[in-house]
Amino acid sequence: MSFSRTLLLLLMAGQTAFGMDIITLPTPQSSQDTRGEYKNAVLYRALELTTSEYGPYQVNLNGPSMNRKRALLEIQEGQLINVYFAPDDPSWRDLTLPILIPIRRGILNYRLLLIHQDNIDRFANITTLEELKALKMGAQYDWSTKSYLENYNFTIVSGGSYEGLFVMLENKRFDFMLRGAHEIFNEVSQRATTMPHLTVEPHLMLYIPTPTYTYVSPRHPRIAKRIQAGLEMMTKNGDLKSIFDHHFSDEIKKANFKHRKILFLEESHKQQILNAPNIWFNPEQEAP
Repeated sequence: MSFSRTLLLLLMAGQTAFGMDIITLPTPQSSQDTRGEYKNAVLYRALELTTSEYGPYQVNLNGPSMNRKRALLEIQEGQLINVYFAPDDPSWRDLTLPILIPIRRGILNYRLLLIHQDNIDRFANITTLEELKALKMGAQYDWSTKSYLENYNFTIVSGGSYEGLFVMLENKRFDFMLRGAHEIFNEVSQRATTMPHLTVEPHLMLYIPTPTYTYVSPRHPRIAKRIQAGLEMMTKNGDLKSIFDHHFSDEIKKANFKHRKILFLEESHKQQILNAPNIWFNPEQEAP
């Protein structure tokens, strides 16, 4: 095997080659998918903070594009990708090395409704979960949110891809999508020209406990230990909140938390925030 091919395989596998930790993540699922920007910024900071103990690092953001189901298979092998960020899921915790620090501070727990503007009046008088369940929700087939809400008897129309869901909503294949309060306004803005009928429902918010964790290939325990150490430092020195504020403060203002009806599926959020106020997003204190 040639030297260049050997080096390429080492890079893709994320081996600690030549004293350097190499982290490989998948390419975003579409050209308009910017969800990884914040998570990557957190990752870079965690790696930088641990340089004195673990040495140099390299991050490859150009791994193969893949949905979450395939990512779970690939990360177990640790060759094409070795790090992945995803909402909490028992399968991921069992089959990877999970780092259970909520890198998005639980902001994904707070979901706004993306709807077709022709249907805005249908949502105006909704005040209960039962009323919302009477409508059809769109979700990607492998999202943990889909199976979670199916257990609460939501009617869900499955989509095959992230970008395809927006197209389906524009064509009224379902009534709403749930999007994080930190991401929905940017998603609408990006598609304003090609999908002009997408809009944010103005008065509802759904609380679903879905913290985002970092999952590392079981073949790369050193990388897992390094990221864990870096994230722990970031929760203590304030770096995690600083990056969070930099990326999401404008979106949180637009979400208008204080003037929305929040429908709770679970009440566990209150204890989470009280137990770790430096980690979890607290809308009562941080949302204007």
